Amino acid sequence: MRTYTIRRFMPSQHQIEVDMVRHQIEQADCGFAARLALNAQVGDTINIAGPGTIAPINRDADWFFMVADMTALPALSAKIKTLPRDAKGYAVIQLDTAEDAQPLDAPAGMEIIWLTTPTLAETVKAQPWLAGQVSVWCACEFESMRALRQYFRNDRDVEREFIYISSYWKNGVTEEGHKVIKREDAERQC
Repeated sequence: MRTYTIRRFMPSQHQIEVDMVRHQIEQADCGFAARLALNAQVGDTINIAGPGTIAPINRDADWFFMVADMTALPALSAKIKTLPRDAKGYAVIQLDTAEDAQPLDAPAGMEIIWLTTPTLAETVKAQPWLAGQVSVWCACEFESMRALRQYFRNDRDVEREFIYISSYWKNGVTEEGHKVIKREDAERQC
């Protein structure tokens, strides 16, 4: 089983659109989801379940700070369009290449920062901090998540009810191994 965010649901065509990140690995070395993405043919079938729970972004805020890497881009794209149309803030999105950028249905006041360097946490920290209550939504690789959690919670004193922060993966670890590491990290945070 692998977890994905539905990018687009087209009920009249009985279709869903799901984004997958293709890592630069040999097909013989790749995991289940990568093999599926590389070998899928029209007419192939898959089983789906859900929807799972999706933590809402706290909309009771003056501004918003959204952070994602490629694995969380579909989730960010679903979340950003639920913001109030007069929302302001930042969406910092780390991509593999500039060609990976996608159109987002974002409020005009949200500054979209497409990043193609491995400096996600540093880029987030470099953004000017706006006045008022911030609401943070962040999903990315485990080590980046830990650095950003430190920044938002400790350096910026954002209260827990205004932060959703999650790692979607850990470099060099399978999804099953990541779930164990993520659970252990969450237990240490309580």
